[in-house]
Amino acid sequence: MPLGSGIIELVFRSGAAIILGNYFGYEGMCYASPASWIGASIFLTVGYFYFIKILEKKNNIDFK
Repeated sequence: MPLGSGIIELVFRSGAAIILGNYFGYEGMCYASPASWIGASIFLTVGYFYFIKILEKKNNIDFK
């Protein structure tokens, strides 16, 4: 999960810098960093709920 999050962050940061930089210039490039964190956070949140679901089934535990 950490490796996947890092790769997604790199891809989002690069893509956002290129795309937003073309449309909004320097200000668009400044938004590339928050966009990459949002992308990585979405990936980690989905992974978190996926693994919690697996643990609940495996151990018959309810984490809610």
